[in-house]
Amino acid sequence: MPSHLDQYKAKKQKEAKQTPPPIELKHFAGFDFSDFWDDSAYALQNCVGEYPDDELIGSVEKELGYKLPDSYIEFIKLHNGGAPKKNCFPTNEPTNWAEDHIAVTTIFGVTRNKLYAINGELGSAFMQEEWGYPNIGVYIADTPTAGHEMIALDYRKCGANGEPEVVYVDQEADYKIIFLAKDFESFIKGLVSEEAYNDDERDEQDELQKVREGSFSPILLKAFEIAKPILPDVDRRLRVLAEKIVKAKGFFALHDDELSYLMYDILFWLYSGFNTAASL
Repeated sequence: MPSHLDQYKAKKQKEAKQTPPPIELKHFAGFDFSDFWDDSAYALQNCVGEYPDDELIGSVEKELGYKLPDSYIEFIKLHNGGAPKKNCFPTNEPTNWAEDHIAVTTIFGVTRNKLYAINGELGSAFMQEEWGYPNIGVYIADTPTAGHEMIALDYRKCGANGEPEVVYVDQEADYKIIFLAKDFESFIKGLVSEEAYNDDERDEQDELQKVREGSFSPILLKAFEIAKPILPDVDRRLRVLAEKIVKAKGFFALHDDELSYLMYDILFWLYSGFNTAASL
């Protein structure tokens, strides 16, 4: 008999596979999206939105102060955000994740009712206002590091109405910015499977040392202080949970599994407490 999670996942997958409104493809004509998305129960609940109309997109552009690329708009009209199966992108220099690539957890859509959207509760504005990310444009994707690395549309060269580049921003390296792609279309078409990289590069012992001894971000340290009266050892609990994730997978990454859900829940609880305290 299917579990409640399986039933929920099946229901959400059915909803997500509704036929999108007809649009004329210009940027992704001929591109195969048939096996592009990993529509897990978590992604469907927190990331994948309904098909956006032009009115919603226009209102979000006004809020953000940037014209979204035509290729991005076409992209979200086909599937409004979510977790890609091809979740790695090559780089020409080392990153906090690997020597030659980054990993992508979620590509944000445009919606009013999901946590992970460019205009969502944990979207672009949150990353800049609460996490201190530089105001270079719109943050459109996150990584398995739960906010310590982000992917952005970078408008510094083109202006608010131009065609932005796609960049990677590393909070742990003082918000170092690394170029990824000349535009959003190139970024999507350049995504590759994690199988393209040798797993040996992510040595489990190095990963364990990182989660046991690595430093927390300033925003998490502030959240720990706020949470102390309720959970004084929350930092230790996070490290123990992260260690369990590494031992289960051989590396640290958040996916569609019980340990990842628990990590997401703890982080969301911490961020919610920080926002509540900051608004007082």
